[in-house]
Amino acid sequence: MRNRVLNLNSSRDDTAEANPPTPAQALSLVAQAVSELLQLFPVFAALLSQVQPGQQDVRQVQSATESDRALNAAEAAAMLGVSPQWLYRHARLLPFARKLSRKKTVYSEAGIRRWLAMRRPAA
Repeated sequence: MRNRVLNLNSSRDDTAEANPPTPAQALSLVAQAVSELLQLFPVFAALLSQVQPGQQDVRQVQSATESDRALNAAEAAAMLGVSPQWLYRHARLLPFARKLSRKKTVYSEAGIRRWLAMRRPAA
């Protein structure tokens, strides 16, 4: 299937290409596009719940990020049951680790909790 290009001037004649749409017409086009995107929101939500079955409610994700703390290596290591050196060595592979500078890495407390929840087998 070939890529389709949206032609906003499809209902106009060839001379309309020289005249851009009026602000009212542009606003109407934007409103129509937004309404179509909003109709797709339930589809996106359903797809997201299929990809991340443990996080079906978007509010859970928002509340988790609101109460997030940046932990140092010792605090994060205590939560995970590993040594701080192990965290430093594996920081590139851990989704909750953020390298702030060459010598400073912090770990998201909420990210660690989500990561641990995803790794635990379902009971």
